[in-house]
Amino acid sequence: MHRCFASPEHWSGERVHLDAGEAHHLARVLRLASGDTVEVFDGAGRHARAVIVCASGRTGMELRLVEPPTAADPPLVDLLLIQAVPKADRMDWIIEKAVELGVAAIQPVYTDRTVRRGEAQGAERRRERWARIAREAAKQCGAFRIPDVRTGVKYETALPDGAHCELFVVGALGPGRRPIGAVADEAASRGLRSAALLIGPEGDLTSDELRRAEEAGAVPVTFGRQVLRVETAAVFGVSVLMSAWLTRDWAGGAARQAQGTDGRAPSPDP
Repeated sequence: MHRCFASPEHWSGERVHLDAGEAHHLARVLRLASGDTVEVFDGAGRHARAVIVCASGRTGMELRLVEPPTAADPPLVDLLLIQAVPKADRMDWIIEKAVELGVAAIQPVYTDRTVRRGEAQGAERRRERWARIAREAAKQCGAFRIPDVRTGVKYETALPDGAHCELFVVGALGPGRRPIGAVADEAASRGLRSAALLIGPEGDLTSDELRRAEEAGAVPVTFGRQVLRVETAAVFGVSVLMSAWLTRDWAGGAARQAQGTDGRAPSPDP
């Protein structure tokens, strides 16, 4: 079933309004017509099946829900990716993969070693493009939540956001680092529900930047013996963190199933 996005304010009772971009894609690209069924989601967890009422696609499109909206399960962990903006279009790729892996928010940052091109002038334009990439990635991978893609800021501005999370880790190449998997497993076992991952630029964070991150509560972690490219480090770090909570949740579910729904061992068959 084809998926489409409508922001929460465009839901009203059993009617949902799609903007011109979504309408054009359904009507002109996918060639859907009135009466066809689609899945619509609002990016905040709500989703439902709907039928197309009007398929002109010029100024928008009206949908009618054919079932009550369903709320997706809450995320196992709210993960904030604080990402130093890399060169070329690699940030686009990082955002796409971060959405597929289930991050809650993405905060681009500009560090001392970040290549800057019109940082202030094009900030909002870049944010809008990254938000579109996140929305399309969510549609394609079946996600019901779209991460909060924020406007790029200076490095030090983003550190308090990481400090507010229950777990804050920073990828680092120097000494005194802990394996990210061990740190993630400990956090998941303690039942923490929010985490932040800071990924530096090519050439790593400067010693002063790393010091400031540690002062904000960040734990320096290693991703292994090899030096990873920025985009590889981001995907690896997010994957390890998410996997720790997923494994913990799966183990808990398996244990509950083995004991029975009331927490007691199931009775033997008569």
